Amino acid sequence: MKILLCKVGCEPEAVEIENTLKAQQDTVDGLIEVVWLTDGVFLVVNEEGKINGKCVPNRKIDYKGFCDTLYGNFFITAVDDGGANISMSDDQIQEYTEFLTKYTHMV
Repeated sequence: MKILLCKVGCEPEAVEIENTLKAQQDTVDGLIEVVWLTDGVFLVVNEEGKINGKCVPNRKIDYKGFCDTLYGNFFITAVDDGGANISMSDDQIQEYTEFLTKYTHMV
């Protein structure tokens, strides 16, 4: 599936990963936590990124009252009406690349 990946110290990039739990865990280097962004779009982070010391700070986010520091690699994925992950469209990739540019900054 096509996702928007944000690696530590890098700009966001569209990449393809397998649509499996293992591939998602490998992408964030650990257990995943899913954070709702908007209808049809989720942010996927390392569930223990802040507390286990394994992940370094990546980006600060400030969006509609959600202010936090994201640790480690994370990605944005599209979801269908049933909540299953699906590939992001090219329009979504562009929209959320702009979103990350506007509402986040590297730390």
